Formats: sequence, C-alpha cells, structure tokens
Amino acid sequence: TPVSLSFFLLTSCGFVWQIGTAMVLLSNTSEAAVTWCRLTYIGAILIPVATYHFIIAFVNKEGHQQYIRVSYFIGLFLFYPLSQTALFLDGINKYPWGYWFKAGILHPFFILFLFGLMLISFVNLFSAYKRERNPLQKMRLKFLFVAFLIAYIGIVDFPADYGVKLYPFGYLPLMMYVSLMAYAIV
Repeated sequence: TPVSLSFFLLTSCGFVWQIGTAMVLLSNTSEAAVTWCRLTYIGAILIPVATYHFIIAFVNKEGHQQYIRVSYFIGLFLFYPLSQTALFLDGINKYPWGYWFKAGILHPFFILFLFGLMLISFVNLFSAYKRERNPLQKMRLKFLFVAFLIAYIGIVDFPADYGVKLYPFGYLPLMMYVSLMAYAIV
C-alpha cells in the first residue's frame, strides 16, 4: 500500500542515517570518516522527503503527489549529488567523541529544505488530527504527531556540523520515536 511503501522508505532512510552515523563515530581515520559521512547523507537527505511522503499517504491527502515527486527529485538529484562535494560536506571535524561531519557553504540550504518539509508534514498531520472523528484513528494521529516531533529533536546532530561542540545524541530521540510509532501502529 502507499502507506506501507512510504513507511518502508522512511525507516530505510533512518537506518542508513543511523548506521552511517555510527560508522563515522567509529572511524579511525579522517578519510574513513569522510567516506561514511557522504554515505550517511543518502539517508539523511531523504528522511524529510520520506516523512512528508508517509504522512500524506497515512492521512490519505489528495493532491500532493506532484509535491512528493518534486521533493524526491530535489533530494535525489540536487542535494545528494551536492552532498558528494565540498560545497555541501567540507571535510570532517574532530571532536573528543570522534570524527563528525563538517558543513560546507551550501549545507544550510539542505537545512531549509528539511525544515520546510518538516513544517508541511506537521501541518498536514495536525490538520488530519483536527478533522478526524474516529477516536482510534485520532489517537493514532496524535501519537504520530508526538513521535515525529520527538524524532525531529534528532536535528540536534546538526550543530556539530557547524563546529559547535555539542555531542550528536540524535539517536536517543530516534529510539523514542520508534517506540511511539510501534505503539501507534499496534
């Protein structure tokens, strides 16, 4: 179904992001860390797109298919190729906890893209919640809203990209997100 396919894409992107992030932190050399950073962005770039796709599919909102396609296009054919250049990821930062991504000059445009899709996703989810009359579905929508709100706390990983010595603990909200999503599904 569109919901299960979009959820699969979303969880796959999260998996790539988390595995890549772990490998960056476990890297013994800056060269290995840079390679893992670039691979990690395959998932990171598509997380906001897949989130938007999943939410639109879940709330069964019509008329967004062209926006979903444009979002995937921007992610895959603009930001992903850019992520393989120094304009997007300009090497690596070395912190006490290990190596970490170093944002290039065009990286802030991805942050704007992420926030834009995040905002659109939350607006659609909240709108569906307000319209819903079925108590069980209304509760699911509420848990999805809270789960995604918690998941997006994972953006705490980005300040370290810009040289801020803040440990990237984005995996913690992601674990809470997974628990809430499981509960909402059940």
